[in-house]
Amino acid sequence: MKRISFPALISIAAAFAVFAAGSAHAHNLWLNPQEYSPEAGDTVEIGIGWGHHYTEDRTHQEVKDSTVQEISAIGPDGKTIDLAKKSASSYELETSKPGAYLVTARTSPVMFTTTPEGRKRGSREDVDKPIKCTAYNILAKTVIKAGGDDKNLEGQTGQKLEIIPLKNPAELEKGGTFPVRVLFDNKPISGIELKANYAGFEEKDASGHGHGHDAAAEATTDDDGEAEIRLEKQGHWIILLSHQTPYRDGDACDQSLHKSAFTFGVK
Repeated sequence: MKRISFPALISIAAAFAVFAAGSAHAHNLWLNPQEYSPEAGDTVEIGIGWGHHYTEDRTHQEVKDSTVQEISAIGPDGKTIDLAKKSASSYELETSKPGAYLVTARTSPVMFTTTPEGRKRGSREDVDKPIKCTAYNILAKTVIKAGGDDKNLEGQTGQKLEIIPLKNPAELEKGGTFPVRVLFDNKPISGIELKANYAGFEEKDASGHGHGHDAAAEATTDDDGEAEIRLEKQGHWIILLSHQTPYRDGDACDQSLHKSAFTFGVK
């Protein structure tokens, strides 16, 4: 049996640690609308959020032109609407008709592979001595409600991992709950952990200062893919969730990590 030297063991352990940290702390993508409940006919600015810490500031972090591969909306009539690009981090949606607009975005696909020398961009076939590869599928969604009825609030957009609101987000209030359904491949999925934070929430250390945990609210989907988020504070909120699946080509990569973020406001 081939022996592995102690330094090599350290390198491999470090590589696995880097991989675990990369999976846990990969960037999130989110949508920051200027207004969640505009009047029909208004044009709404939608900022692109990108990073680790959620904030309502629509321009808090510079986004590269290559970050967002696609952004669009499904209008009240079920038709797809292209958003007007103002900059890499800002788009505009014209709410020409009353009703709900389901806005979605996704990043360009990317793979990272851990090696004894650390984490590198590319597939298993692109690097030397690959240990484990992850393909990232990072998604974002929000709902803009410009009056009208709620008939298409629960409509599906076809996102690989998608949150469906089961209550009009425009009616959410502090102290209440937000019921949602989670779909994977357009089917309800159970056992998915949801973590929700409000803008300004900060995780603190274990010394007793601050919250001491990494989410303001947590929930897990039931057999119907449904869960409820308790809303303890007014303001801007985000729900984060992820799901891992084997990658379709095991020679190229080991797993796909699907990450999704849903943003909304609470009165």
